[in-house]
Amino acid sequence: MSLTLATALEILAAARAAAIARNAKPLAYAVVDAGGNPLALQRDERAGHLRIQIALNKAWGCIALGMSSGRLGRAIEGYTDWWVGLSGTAGGRLVPSAGGVFIRSPDGVVLGALGISGEASAIDQEIAVEAIEALDLEADTEGD
Repeated sequence: MSLTLATALEILAAARAAAIARNAKPLAYAVVDAGGNPLALQRDERAGHLRIQIALNKAWGCIALGMSSGRLGRAIEGYTDWWVGLSGTAGGRLVPSAGGVFIRSPDGVVLGALGISGEASAIDQEIAVEAIEALDLEADTEGD
């Protein structure tokens, strides 16, 4: 099983519906495949212009590091030198705050990741999990 454009668009539609139901702030959404390649990007017209890049980098970082963006945030605590090197190596693309969530098949295979940006990070993550699970896929907020 692989992640298709059609499925990525369904995930984004589910994420938007979840955001609207929560009366969330304007958000940006990004789905990447298992190789970290962008499949679908959307930005609420009221979301800040950097939000789409943040959402994309949250998703991309999951694939690049094998850990969710929230787990990355916890992993770097107290490791400033390591973070500086890691961030520089990744060209500044890593975002260490919740909202980047793995998309797994029902049997646990990583299909890609969903990144959301624009709300408090915990809410970004809640919306991502809800959207992924709405398609009967597994949302993984940790990785590895």
